[in-house]
Amino acid sequence: MIYAGVKIVPPLIKKKVSPSPNQDNDDEEEVLVPQEQTIDEIRNESTLDSYADGQLVGKILFKGDRAIIFSQFGIGKTVLTLEMALDIAYGRVSKIVPDNDSNHSHQTVFYYDGENDAEDYTNIFGSHAIGTKNLHIIRKFYFRDVKEWLKDVREKLKGVRGDVTVILDNISCILSTFNANIIRELFLRDFTKIQSDFAPSKVTFIVVAHTNKEKELMGSNNQNNFATSILKLSKRDNDYLQLEIVKNRKYGDMQGKSFLLAKRETDDGFKYDEFVRELDSSEVSHNSDDESESEKPCTCKADKIPDGVKQEMKDWYQKGVDGHGLGAIAKKYPEYDLKPMEVKRILESMGVEF
Repeated sequence: MIYAGVKIVPPLIKKKVSPSPNQDNDDEEEVLVPQEQTIDEIRNESTLDSYADGQLVGKILFKGDRAIIFSQFGIGKTVLTLEMALDIAYGRVSKIVPDNDSNHSHQTVFYYDGENDAEDYTNIFGSHAIGTKNLHIIRKFYFRDVKEWLKDVREKLKGVRGDVTVILDNISCILSTFNANIIRELFLRDFTKIQSDFAPSKVTFIVVAHTNKEKELMGSNNQNNFATSILKLSKRDNDYLQLEIVKNRKYGDMQGKSFLLAKRETDDGFKYDEFVRELDSSEVSHNSDDESESEKPCTCKADKIPDGVKQEMKDWYQKGVDGHGLGAIAKKYPEYDLKPMEVKRILESMGVEF
């Protein structure tokens, strides 16, 4: 609306809409109504004095990103992601990428770990003392759907001052399927809605995922479209890793680059990855076909279950176990401490369609 030569922009309006069936919502939820603004008004919303101030981990992660880190199972995503989490929590320069920027500041990090046991932390950190109180590890959780997890994220964000990073390790622990609509809603609607609601604080989402049988990002290709940054971790040999910048919306000059990382360990057993050099295009590895069993993709606890037992689950389910059949299968194998959603993911990996 134009009044006396001045464009008047109405305040942000919220409305109630019916929930998406893909999110299994029983309640109504609020979404943002599209907002028309001038360029100056948009720039005035920025909390950054300069573009460089938005660097989170060098020039590969930017504050407010909706990022994905993926690899085959057993490559070392958890070591890399926990290292990033510590760097962000401490507000220190990362060893993973070349980073001469001194504008980093510490922030709160919530790390949802749906994969690792306490012994894994002993293996990664050794006896090294981790003194920061900014890194919060959330374990032993079970969310029935995305809605429950997002609700928990919102509760954690309440009362936190400043910028926040939320890391989910891994996406299979909240999603049992990866169709285009669900991925689109998670990245473009749900993540964006939280980022808008908690502005001017910058909320960054980092999602960990596995590869599929073709050794590409598991699930819908829409993850490539909707994430703002995508990092792929690959194994070079027992001592070196390759980090490929598949997508980087903030720093286009980084997209397509690959870095050689050395796997390091301190005297007290703390494991971390360290930048060695940028790889030439001719040196970039695209993964060999002779990967070991430990490098094959998995979903949470599935890798600990023998193939014979998985086949038993599939056979039993296909004999007509329906309705609450997933829960019944979980109870049939108490030694694996499975949840129904984990059973569903296992069956999907065995070719069962739901």
